[in-house]
Amino acid sequence: MGENKKQFKREFPRRHVYIPCRLAWQDHRVSGTTVDVSYMGVAVSIPGTEEVRRKEAVIHIAEGIVLRAQPVYVQHRLDSQRAGFKVMHIESGDLEWGKLCYVPQW
Repeated sequence: MGENKKQFKREFPRRHVYIPCRLAWQDHRVSGTTVDVSYMGVAVSIPGTEEVRRKEAVIHIAEGIVLRAQPVYVQHRLDSQRAGFKVMHIESGDLEWGKLCYVPQW
């Protein structure tokens, strides 16, 4: 692979998943589905037109994974929203988070 192609690859590749999660802000909570993960980010699908807050959230994922994350984007869909978050801190489940995000390099 040429040097130019390497510079555009992600440092932490995405892994597509389908795992229920809960998002919590100081005064608001919603349920959603984790749709992709990388070590430094997570994308969540939220059903309906539930508002995604534009401030730091705590995301609870299965296996005791709790992430503190900052929203990066919100995409409005017909019957849902997809929100991308940058992981700021892994509050618990760091080993499980590492396993979940692992993408084998062939």
